[in-house]
Amino acid sequence: MNWDMIGHEWAVNLLRSHITGNQVKHAYLFTGPPGVGKRTLALRFLQAVACIDPPRDGEFCGNCRACKAISMNIHPDVHVVTAEENERSIRVDQIRALRAKLSLSPYEGERRMALIIGFHQATDQAANALLKTLEEPPSQVVLILTALSTESLLPTIVSRCEVISLRSLPVTKLVDHLLSQGEDEGRAQMLAVLAGGRPGYALDFSKNPERLERRTRFLDEMQELIGVGRLERFAYVEAWSERLKRKFPSPEDQRKECIDVLELWLGDWRDVMLTAYDVHQSISNPDRRSEIRNLSDHIPEDQIVRAVNAFQETITAIDNNANLRLALETLMLDFPRADFPLIQS
Repeated sequence: MNWDMIGHEWAVNLLRSHITGNQVKHAYLFTGPPGVGKRTLALRFLQAVACIDPPRDGEFCGNCRACKAISMNIHPDVHVVTAEENERSIRVDQIRALRAKLSLSPYEGERRMALIIGFHQATDQAANALLKTLEEPPSQVVLILTALSTESLLPTIVSRCEVISLRSLPVTKLVDHLLSQGEDEGRAQMLAVLAGGRPGYALDFSKNPERLERRTRFLDEMQELIGVGRLERFAYVEAWSERLKRKFPSPEDQRKECIDVLELWLGDWRDVMLTAYDVHQSISNPDRRSEIRNLSDHIPEDQIVRAVNAFQETITAIDNNANLRLALETLMLDFPRADFPLIQS
């Protein structure tokens, strides 16, 4: 059994051994890129620890009261914390409230357990507040943190956790799973590559075709921007900014959407750079190979590198609360300009 996980067998086996050996740690840190399965693994582990009627040691039934309550986020002894809606960070008052709950005796099971999702988004005050619990953990408490990397957290936090580092899966493994779900081979291969080996992204693409349509639309718009001048680019930024405001009333949601698109564009330009330098590595947008080759053949390598750097700097600036429209207009100045025929998908 692999806890209904796609891949990450080694992590499941390790955590299962902690349960069967009665060696569950007081704190775990699951790291890895978005969509790789950190949250899913954490929830499966919580179910395996709390299951009332496990089919065997280290497994969970999925049907008992505890398993169902955890899956619905209503278990009285399991507390899930994440950045609240319209907030960028996990705040100190959230951690203080969690600490108060964890200080209580378990209501149903043997343990109080907490899952803090995206702890790299915690404020310094929140991290320091949690550190007090990690330094002197109550005997009946299990904490699970998820984060993008160990480097994004305080070393004192990391050192007090059992670190489980998840990485993207081999494309072949993800393709096999998509085939078992009814996808045809060509589409399964494309989805697995586009997802970068991350199960969450692949399943999202598979279940929500509009996500793929959105990706195609934005990549086509970027392609069009290469062929126009500064005024047209600034007009695009103005129109896009207004669309963001209408669709996402929260400034934080506007930033998230913008960064999501910019990361999509950055992936395309990285493919152009890999192709220009003839690096023997799989590109992340294989369905746009013709457009990528066309750009790499005609745009000087130094301009391609400058474009990649500009995307990275813009994403960082927006993530650090830079003015959204100003950051995008600055990006447009570093966009290469095409004086050759563009290939449209």
